[in-house]
Amino acid sequence: MRIMMIFAILATAVVIDARAGNADAAPWCAWYNALASDCAYFSQRACLDTVRGTGGWCTINVYEFWAQNKPPLRRLKHARPWSS
Repeated sequence: MRIMMIFAILATAVVIDARAGNADAAPWCAWYNALASDCAYFSQRACLDTVRGTGGWCTINVYEFWAQNKPPLRRLKHARPWSS
């Protein structure tokens, strides 16, 4: 029971954090290693200047990309199990 409660709290925190993070998300992320990143760069040049000499790399912030390019919602057509 405790494990389920901890999981629910963590899941809620992740959802709240994801919603808050998209508000001011910058389009570029600097990665210093596989676990450390900083998504605060509004140009690729600024990101590259930051990681130069550290062995890091820059990538597009996927959270910002998907926030701007959401696919349109479609209405699903449900098949009727019988014909009238």
